[in-house]
Amino acid sequence: MSAREPFRIGAIETAAGARKDLRIKVSEQTHAGPLHIPVTVVHGARRGPTLFVTSTIHGDELNGIEVIRQLRHAIDPGRLRGTLLLVAIANPVSFVLQQRGLPDGRDLNRCFPGRRRGTIGSEIAHDLFQKIILRCDAGVDLHTAGRGRSNLPHVRADMKSPRVRRLAKAFGAAIVIDMPGEKGSLRREGARARIPVITVEAGEALRFEPAAIDMALNGLLNLLSAWKMIPDRRRGARRTLVFHRHVWLRARRGGILVMTISPGDVVRKGQPLGFSSRPLGTRQIDIAAPFDSLVVSAATIPTVLPGSAICHLLPLNGEKPSIVRKYLKGYRGRG
Repeated sequence: MSAREPFRIGAIETAAGARKDLRIKVSEQTHAGPLHIPVTVVHGARRGPTLFVTSTIHGDELNGIEVIRQLRHAIDPGRLRGTLLLVAIANPVSFVLQQRGLPDGRDLNRCFPGRRRGTIGSEIAHDLFQKIILRCDAGVDLHTAGRGRSNLPHVRADMKSPRVRRLAKAFGAAIVIDMPGEKGSLRREGARARIPVITVEAGEALRFEPAAIDMALNGLLNLLSAWKMIPDRRRGARRTLVFHRHVWLRARRGGILVMTISPGDVVRKGQPLGFSSRPLGTRQIDIAAPFDSLVVSAATIPTVLPGSAICHLLPLNGEKPSIVRKYLKGYRGRG
């Protein structure tokens, strides 16, 4: 049997059965120095699929960095089938600034597949797509909620695609929201290039949260096991709840927000979710659930403007609230 060839990115090679940390130049910084994206290549000793894992496309979404660090140390390249491409900080510009978007106000996750000569977002997206994404058979993109909100850990996937559906099932999450992704997002543009991608949403911005990190790491190990890239160790959810609708509730008026529910709560139609009031305490508006639903995201900042997103609900699709509540009671991803 012939030896497996090294994995090459540019002029840098990673031998079979080895792990290498490298940096990819994607653009330049304001001081004219190079802008690099750190990448870890884990090139298995034996042939198999190539999978990418990206994190921090939004610069303040940090949980994925720790997920990738732990995954890097958990995988023995000598026993791995296939190759892992791990991108812990996909957006170094926004990461340094500790903000979601780029300095020009653009969202990197609306810039894919990118352009070689364009905005800073287009250039980062282009090099990520050409040098990493298109080299892979599938991928997982790690995210958290935007600043000021918290997400119950879940997967977002286009369940109409058989390849994406298999990927989501292999990950083994308890909750999947069926949605194709926005134009210019890594998930949607990956699918257009025939590379199935799922998004993992877990926790809050600017924090490391052990429960959210554990859920995402466990899912990635499930996926690697299902694809026979590592020895079997699957610990997926007892059942996956797939939601085909999702609804954002938004503030009707500005003021002080008091939420009485949290991500992971199962609520009945008409149940209070919280209220908004004037700063001196005059009660303004009660917020109630418009239908039986699972709370997948809720605001954590108690000040709102008209139109602010305050709660993300998943209609229960006919499931009994008591059954869903019982099922989620032991959900490991809930902090």
